[in-house]
Amino acid sequence: MSDWVTKIEKYFSGTLQYPLLVVLSSDEYKEVLVAFSNTPKIKVSDYCVGADKEPDTLQLEYDVRCKTGRHLLIGLGDYLASKSNIAKKTLLPYKDLVLQSDGRVAILLSPHMYPVAKEIVDGDPRVRTRILLPKAAPAVDMVNSSTLVYGIKAYLEACEKCESVGSVKTARNIQNANVINPENAFDELKHKFPNEFNRLSQNAGTPENWGELLMNLNKSKKSMVQYLAAQGFASFEYIFLDYAKRNNYKAWLYFINLKLNTSSQSYLGFVAAKSDNLNSLFQSAKTAILDVDINDKLFKPFYEQRKTMLKGCADVDMADFVPKIHVRGADRISYLTDNTKVERQAVVVSLCEGANGDSLEVSYPDLYLYLQDYQFENDKFTKYFAAYKKCKLENRVSHDFVRIVADYAATRPYNSLPARSSLISSLDDGSTVLIFLDAFGVEYLGYVKEKCAELKLRFASKIARADLPTITSLNRGFYDEWHGKKETPIKDLDELKHHPERGYDYNNSPYPIHLVEELDVIKTALERAKIKLLTGECRKVLIVSDHGASRLAVISPDVQVPKNNCEAKSSGRYCMGDELPFANNIVAEVEGEYAVIADYSRFEGSRAASVETHGGATLEEVLVPIIEITLVDNNIQVTLEKNVVEISYKTVPTLVLIITPDCDNVTASVNQTTYKAEKLEKSKYKVVMPELKKGKYTIDIFENQNKIDSKEFTVKSKGFAERDIF
Repeated sequence: MSDWVTKIEKYFSGTLQYPLLVVLSSDEYKEVLVAFSNTPKIKVSDYCVGADKEPDTLQLEYDVRCKTGRHLLIGLGDYLASKSNIAKKTLLPYKDLVLQSDGRVAILLSPHMYPVAKEIVDGDPRVRTRILLPKAAPAVDMVNSSTLVYGIKAYLEACEKCESVGSVKTARNIQNANVINPENAFDELKHKFPNEFNRLSQNAGTPENWGELLMNLNKSKKSMVQYLAAQGFASFEYIFLDYAKRNNYKAWLYFINLKLNTSSQSYLGFVAAKSDNLNSLFQSAKTAILDVDINDKLFKPFYEQRKTMLKGCADVDMADFVPKIHVRGADRISYLTDNTKVERQAVVVSLCEGANGDSLEVSYPDLYLYLQDYQFENDKFTKYFAAYKKCKLENRVSHDFVRIVADYAATRPYNSLPARSSLISSLDDGSTVLIFLDAFGVEYLGYVKEKCAELKLRFASKIARADLPTITSLNRGFYDEWHGKKETPIKDLDELKHHPERGYDYNNSPYPIHLVEELDVIKTALERAKIKLLTGECRKVLIVSDHGASRLAVISPDVQVPKNNCEAKSSGRYCMGDELPFANNIVAEVEGEYAVIADYSRFEGSRAASVETHGGATLEEVLVPIIEITLVDNNIQVTLEKNVVEISYKTVPTLVLIITPDCDNVTASVNQTTYKAEKLEKSKYKVVMPELKKGKYTIDIFENQNKIDSKEFTVKSKGFAERDIF
């Protein structure tokens, strides 16, 4: 039996009519509780008037005075440990408290009360027999427990049993435990789920967010991991916009899920780490990519993931991102996507401003396709329109191109082309639908060819010349005289070029940002054609235009030429009257009605165009496509007669292709060089490739510029034998 048990037992058996205050270490406290396990207890916790209400110490003192028989008073020291300002005041009355004649109350005090009890003894030596102290202050045990209790009553109950408590959810001050504010659900969640919540900041949610989460977790009795898994947040990237632009509890859970369950090696994880709360998530998703250099190995996967995440954004969502790309200087196009029109226009502007366009195929694939060369039968046209598109996207007219335009203004190579009517007259076979695409020039043919390939459409094109001046009223006869099925004319391209109220005006923006909508109009027309073919409405769709248009005539220096007494029309591209002007750059017939400008000047007395113009006689205005679209024939087969080609100083590399069924206008491409295939007989073609040296190659085969197959072949020296070393 310990000394303390002996001393308390002696007190119970003695005549002292005052309470006995005993300061004990934790181990001694446990021994006393065991030794007097059958002795009635006065518990301070029983005097708490609510789960988290302070005990009524006045009532406690009164009841102690009235007790008869032996009692242990427990919990008072644990309560007073956090009441340094009133601890002595509360404890002091007990040294002089007169009990009932047969009443004996031993008050067990925790080590926290040693300084207070010693101070009382030192101030009144008479009470040395009523207050028992150890020779030295007992050690206060360090709390090392994960136990959480709710309210001061539960805390005191645990202390009274000598149980360790790690945390208490209470509005009261407790010295020897971690206090969780009842109004702060985050602290309780952090206590319950330390693995997850040690990685979260309280600022990541509002008090309401954390409170609702705590309530739902308590209700579901699930762990944090289980609860989040039950929310159905699969394919994080694809559902990003569903939640990032909202501000409700489910969206917040999605944000928390990202914070906990995404890797820094993913763009979502990268964004989540940069986002303090749900409100900043969407903005971070837009801008975080700017913190990654294009040469970083993570840039490409981050870029692709970000594009998926932001697919479906509106222009208004991305408008504030566009100015920020300038921080990336010449590489800024690499940080744009084609998800929104405002970004696509920013790509165009950036190209015009000299930014690096190497990433165009990824950032804006349709614009990349627009810039691809279209192989005309006349190589002059191929080079002309490649240079024209380059000038258009650089927003300037180069000196070299000005010289070409001046030369063609005099030589007029379009005169070698057939009239449109002569090509269309034979195509009205009763199973063809005609789509009239106003102001659709041949500059778009490279784009159309590639989009047809994407849409699994077979493309064929003939090039014709429009009548001069290149205005709709003189060039829509093909449509009016068509007896078969025909669509209502699509005027969007023409309206984009003529109506500044559509948002495109050279005086407001000098860049060709209207091209973005032009490509969309053309793509929509091709999709409409495919629908008609798939539904069986027709077997072929013709897309034909009245005339093209010129952007360079708008951005060139303003040179005006005399019009005599004629009336200038179409922003000065032509004039009408009896005294027509004549010059090398003017097309006019003797006794004719019109004089037409063939370069980038304009007749005086006219109003300059603001977007694009037509009516003149430049190649981009005069050349018009007649496009035939059908469904792809998947039955075309290509084989190589031999896949090894021998060469010598007398022999050039030559491949023989077998194509079934028989095709027309077959071309092939190797290393970006295009070759015309010579037809030897039905289904048999020869391709001569004098540039090729020894090595392995891939040949792409086209029929009417539609890719039909790719094959690999080898070029080796004649007479060279390879030994099989195996």
